Amino acid sequence: MNTLLKYLTRPPKGLHRRTFIAQETYAYGLLAHLFPEDRYLPVSSSSIPLSTLATICNDVVVNGRKTVVEFGSGISTIILASLFQKNKIEGKIISIDHDAGWLGILKSLAEAMGTSAYIHFVHAPLAPSKLALNGLDWYDIQSSAIEKLLGGTRVDALLVDGPYAYKKALRLARYPALPFIEPFLAENCSILLDDTNRRGEKQILKRWAGDYRLSFRSINGFSSVAFRGEHWNVFL
Repeated sequence: MNTLLKYLTRPPKGLHRRTFIAQETYAYGLLAHLFPEDRYLPVSSSSIPLSTLATICNDVVVNGRKTVVEFGSGISTIILASLFQKNKIEGKIISIDHDAGWLGILKSLAEAMGTSAYIHFVHAPLAPSKLALNGLDWYDIQSSAIEKLLGGTRVDALLVDGPYAYKKALRLARYPALPFIEPFLAENCSILLDDTNRRGEKQILKRWAGDYRLSFRSINGFSSVAFRGEHWNVFL
């Protein structure tokens, strides 16, 4: 329940506090069996909302997502791997992050839960990128590395929750994610960006929507998702 504390005192604009508390509490009930049973799962003010995480899990199960790429590793990585294991989904999660220490913590958790086989952790330090806006750094990873990890499969779910973009100067730091991964996307896929209550992410959504003909829908005031192809309803 600790993850709820991030949101209880400051729900997103336009959403009543009680409504948001109820939504997050309901999501926790759906996700509880995916959390580690014998150890603590670390969360922080950067952690993804539980209602977003439940929506992602719904999408994986009902829309048959098997290859997930995420920029910004975290509790989503651990919970998704647990979902793959419990639902016997033959898939993989390619999780990219710039912080080697944080990746080490997540690797240890996955190993303890017996879910590490579902995750390809990729350490990619931040560096100048031709895809970035305003000269910002992005993950130093090559298309060839992603292609090798995919092993001939296509990405049917993209989750973007990194790198850090909470400072004004970093507002557009997450923009390169879709341009980078777009050549590897399946015709039927989902594309999710977290923190879309912030000005920078709103600008990114507008650019992505225009450049790739996508229609994004808010999940809970904090995150937004777009779909390509036919899909079942995944919203709480």
